Amino acid sequence: MTAQALAALDAMEVTQAIQDLQQSVTLIAGMTTVIRVYVNGANGPSPARAAP
Repeated sequence: MTAQALAALDAMEVTQAIQDLQQSVTLIAGMTTVIRVYVNGANGPSPARAAP
């Protein structure tokens, strides 16, 4: 049996305020951090949202 991937990770962004995909803004210890992931599903790209 062969497993087929249902989604692929396109990019991941770790941010505390304003950030870009190159992670050019320095993170600060102890500050609230959000991680955004960009996935590409079997039926094309779709937004993924997680509750805080």
